[in-house]
Amino acid sequence: MSTVRTTQGLRDMIFDELDDFLNGKVDGEHVRTVTRATGAIISTVSKDLEAARLLKQMNEGRDQPRSIADLNLDLMLTSPKKQ
Repeated sequence: MSTVRTTQGLRDMIFDELDDFLNGKVDGEHVRTVTRATGAIISTVSKDLEAARLLKQMNEGRDQPRSIADLNLDLMLTSPKKQ
């Protein structure tokens, strides 16, 4: 299955998966896997939007725009530890 890589494409894919689950075409584990992947995608989009908002704030009234590196983020890009 190929998904259009837009927010509408993501919504369509999620609803298709839900329909497949409700119609018995896929099992709960499949739906959980899709849900986790979807959550990860949405999380990255959220972080992109936040970074864009921060850059816009930083660059308001500046002649020389700043870059994402100027945010001086010290991010740890790892999976959360299971408890």
